[in-house]
Amino acid sequence: MKKIDINSVGLTTAILFIICVIVTAALAGTNFLTKDKIAALNQKAEQDAMALVLPADIYTNSVIEVDSQLYSYYKAQKDGKSVGYIISTYENGYGGEIKVMVGTDLQGKITGVKIVSADDETPGLGAKVKNKSFYEQYVSKVKDIVLQKNQIDSSKNEVKAVTGATISSTAVNKAVNKALDVIDVIITSEKAVDVGEGE
Repeated sequence: MKKIDINSVGLTTAILFIICVIVTAALAGTNFLTKDKIAALNQKAEQDAMALVLPADIYTNSVIEVDSQLYSYYKAQKDGKSVGYIISTYENGYGGEIKVMVGTDLQGKITGVKIVSADDETPGLGAKVKNKSFYEQYVSKVKDIVLQKNQIDSSKNEVKAVTGATISSTAVNKAVNKALDVIDVIITSEKAVDVGEGE
């Protein structure tokens, strides 16, 4: 049986330790140098998405609690007047979390929907929820939207699921309906404030 040389084991361990320290320092340095740029890019992407779902001059961020959960939302203003609300919500799809941004007018009617992320959905199936032809069906709809697998009645509050991607389509529909429920609470609370101020 071959004898283990304790010196060579110690030297190998020290070399591996030094390599790990250098790699960790390099990754930490890269993160430090790029974190501001990444944050700026994420903020720009969010502003671009907000402009798509509800064009406005000013977006004012607020928070509301609904069913013991806090939601961040934006109140949009154009030409000095309130024009609507924007909120992002999440639901689990087939492959992971799907994030949806929804814009509405002051009455809660959808002005636009953007699928912010659905990166873990199956390519060619669930990932099709990011196609404009799917999410643009939501424009002009109001809360309690019904998802249909087959034909839809255009006179009703319905959207058609992506063929072969029922789970992903359902997740988007739940996220959109959740956003509309929260916006409904926002609208109701703002009306209550307006009535209270008018007294």
